[in-house]
Amino acid sequence: MEKTPSFTFADVLSLQLHLHADEVIEIVEVATKERKVEVRLSGIDNSWSSLVLQFTTFPDTDVSVLVPPEEIIETLEEHQLQLQTMIGMGRFVDYFRDEVMSWQKKLSMVETTIKLWVDVQKNWMSLEAIFLNSADIRSQLPDETRQFEGINGEFTTLMSEATSAPNVVLACTNEARTQILMELSTGLERCQKALNEYLDTKKNIFPRFYFVSDTALLDILSNG
Repeated sequence: MEKTPSFTFADVLSLQLHLHADEVIEIVEVATKERKVEVRLSGIDNSWSSLVLQFTTFPDTDVSVLVPPEEIIETLEEHQLQLQTMIGMGRFVDYFRDEVMSWQKKLSMVETTIKLWVDVQKNWMSLEAIFLNSADIRSQLPDETRQFEGINGEFTTLMSEATSAPNVVLACTNEARTQILMELSTGLERCQKALNEYLDTKKNIFPRFYFVSDTALLDILSNG
């Protein structure tokens, strides 16, 4: 029966829906739960279309660095939980399953990349002044200094590109960028390991250096 402006309650009764109560209840239940999934997916899409990475300038440089992404991480955790709940809704999510799985994959990549990015940035920030400004370290660790200079160039370029397209999903689901971050992480770990080994040799020569922090020791060596 076609619904028109003249459609009345009598027309509803003529359908004799009461004779198919179980089927009607099931249809209504499916439609209600599908609508909940649709609304949640729309909310997720709207949130991530507007979420952007925030940047600031690292002191004494012109390099942009990430502002700690607490809001992004909170939203990420909330939406990952919502998607996992949707997947557990069985047949009620069947119509939207591909979309739900797509968002799960995207947010998993965002989570992995954000964590890697923050770790790389933290390591770069701790080594930047040491390998670029400390004459002692540069002379004692020439190979690692050259390696860090290359890392510094790649990191600076990566951050510059990210500031021009800061949308979180676009920035963190770029497989090429994630690969670069992984390579930077490996390189920074090598530089840090070489630096630690160098400091250990100084501590072995002057045992009292064991009682000062690495930061203080680096300051002593740089000004010694």
